[in-house]
Amino acid sequence: MPRFFGGGKINMDETGNRASAEISRKADGKYAQRFDATWVAEYFEDPPTGLWRVEVFHRDVPEWTSVGYETLEDAARAARNYFDQR
Repeated sequence: MPRFFGGGKINMDETGNRASAEISRKADGKYAQRFDATWVAEYFEDPPTGLWRVEVFHRDVPEWTSVGYETLEDAARAARNYFDQR
């Protein structure tokens, strides 16, 4: 289960030690997670389905997208798996 912190941030890392695990809500309503200096994931609810969509960017260029996740946590897990396996 995600743990909520001040400022609309969610720490998805069970150990709480990795800064890359932090998910922040952006002004446009999307959520963002930085994996390193060049890789970022964005999460948002897909309006037609109500399910979560994830988009992974490398240097601001879309690399991977997927939709159909029940929760933000599921979408974040999928993005982390993509990043770890690239």
